[in-house]
Amino acid sequence: MTKGFKLIKTIVILLITFVIMYIVFQYDSSKYTYENNIKSFEKVNMDVIESNLLEYNNKFIYFGMEDCNNCRKNISETVDFVKDNNLEVIYIDLNKEMERDSKLTNKIIDEYKIYNTPTLAYIKEGKLVKLEEDISSKKSISNFLMQLENKDYTLNQ
Repeated sequence: MTKGFKLIKTIVILLITFVIMYIVFQYDSSKYTYENNIKSFEKVNMDVIESNLLEYNNKFIYFGMEDCNNCRKNISETVDFVKDNNLEVIYIDLNKEMERDSKLTNKIIDEYKIYNTPTLAYIKEGKLVKLEEDISSKKSISNFLMQLENKDYTLNQ
């Protein structure tokens, strides 16, 4: 092998190493940001939906997952909106709930058609009355709130 080839090979290996390190750092960073942001939400499990939603009347449920790219991408804006509008939000991590009680979690996912994360739901009179899957911006969350103000409680439009 020539010196030039060895140098190119070394540079390529270093570049690949740096790219891998960057990807790992970005993943850990977004995970940390997500975990920090959801601290402002009260964490509950699926048993709440099954047994006692009345306790959480007129609150929102944020269905998310720690490893969900869309959840991580949108959580900061969602938390800012929640704080700016003094909304009360409880949080359910669907992955953790699948590990804890997959039968109950699947039942609730099917019953309420929670097919995407993140999903924001509203609790009215002890029932989930409205779901919104598009919470990618403050505007989309604002539209969701306007529907609620107009008493549009249709589930799963």
